[in-house]
Amino acid sequence: MKLLPSLLLFAGVTTALAAPSSDRDAKAHWSFQPLTRPAVPGTAAAGLTNNGSDPPAGATAPFSNPIDGFIAAKLAENGLTFSPPADPVTWLRRVTLDLTGLPPTPEETADFLTGKSYQGVVDRLLASPRHGERQAQHWLDVVRYADTHGFEVNTERPNAWPYRDYVINAFNTDTPYDRFIRDQIAGDQMDEPAATGFLVTASLLLPDQTGADEPSKRLARQDAIDEIVVNIGQTFLGLSIGCARCHDHKFDPVTARDYYAMQAFVAGVEYGEQDLNPARARASREEAGRLRVELGDLDRKLSVLVPLAKSGHLRPMVNARENVDRFSPVKAKRLRFTIKSTNSLEPCIDELEVFETGGKNIAAAAAGARSTSGGDTEVPGRHLRRFINDGVYGNSSSWMSGTPGKGWVEVEFPTEKTIDRVSWGRDREGKFTDRLATDYQIEIQPADTAAPWQPVADAADRQ
Repeated sequence: MKLLPSLLLFAGVTTALAAPSSDRDAKAHWSFQPLTRPAVPGTAAAGLTNNGSDPPAGATAPFSNPIDGFIAAKLAENGLTFSPPADPVTWLRRVTLDLTGLPPTPEETADFLTGKSYQGVVDRLLASPRHGERQAQHWLDVVRYADTHGFEVNTERPNAWPYRDYVINAFNTDTPYDRFIRDQIAGDQMDEPAATGFLVTASLLLPDQTGADEPSKRLARQDAIDEIVVNIGQTFLGLSIGCARCHDHKFDPVTARDYYAMQAFVAGVEYGEQDLNPARARASREEAGRLRVELGDLDRKLSVLVPLAKSGHLRPMVNARENVDRFSPVKAKRLRFTIKSTNSLEPCIDELEVFETGGKNIAAAAAGARSTSGGDTEVPGRHLRRFINDGVYGNSSSWMSGTPGKGWVEVEFPTEKTIDRVSWGRDREGKFTDRLATDYQIEIQPADTAAPWQPVADAADRQ
């Protein structure tokens, strides 16, 4: 996720929220009162002290925790008493489910029944990686975490998981709560970039899911920032701040001025993709580029061993995972992939890649290439044109035509390039084999738009 400004000053917003929003004293609500330590009901009878320390020597108590004192008082008011203690197996099941979300194994049950070390069980469960996963579920619910963008389109958000893993690790390493908060608001300044995924866990409509006019774009941007502000208010302040977007809050001590002061702290946050470890990511991409060049050299050497047919050598039949069409180097400003038939249903393409001589993919949107298509699917938010060159593999990030057996996509490069191969597949992860193009043609056009389209490869060259 991409964060433009530092948000370390956000803590100052809480001072603005401390002021009442009108003549009435909104802070009189119980939730704004300072914390106090009330007397524990039945302290004398139970042998407990107000601060919850152990009872004096020789004292007898029906309970050992001050919280139970409040429960006992309410039970007594209603003529009720505590239930008898749970048997060991029931207790083990309850505490294991509570701390890890999983039931105890038969081996754990047998060990417990042999030694019956209650404290040992709790210590073991707190030290388990499953404990962080269980507790992280609660926090992720609070911040509205999801692997999709939400709203009615609800497209996939494939790279949300680093924030989820940060939360799990924070619980497992017992990160102090104040540090936990700072990480999520300003982690880009604290060597915890994954933690700032919190700022963009809220719902979002992507640019191509909103109106194309300027007012619609500005409204969509305001909605995106509002989701961040609301998420911060609800998560860290326990306040419903969103109402103050339009007017002073009617119940909580938050003015419209407070709202927009807080919004200013997150106004530079943009939804996007960012390498969490730029150096390692860059090295991985460079290594992948080198390997693609090596594979290309190996393919060229192996191609001379393929039996001849027609006017050139045969290539393998199309497959769902990946196909590489090679041709003599040619200058091109645009490339068109036309599908004439499929093995079933509407054609689907997962990442159309065009390689410049030397091994660089110049068809990616990140490289400045633009895509167009024909016969697109009508399913909102799924198999969109932009998925054809978004750099993400998998069926959920692939383009699909809306016409059975036919369709075309075109990629335009920023400048005229010399290219020598095209790579494409139906599903690069290999999970789906339907909707595979079985008859197709690849054409290029130079910078001169008046020049005719020139075929460079087609399915007829394959066996």
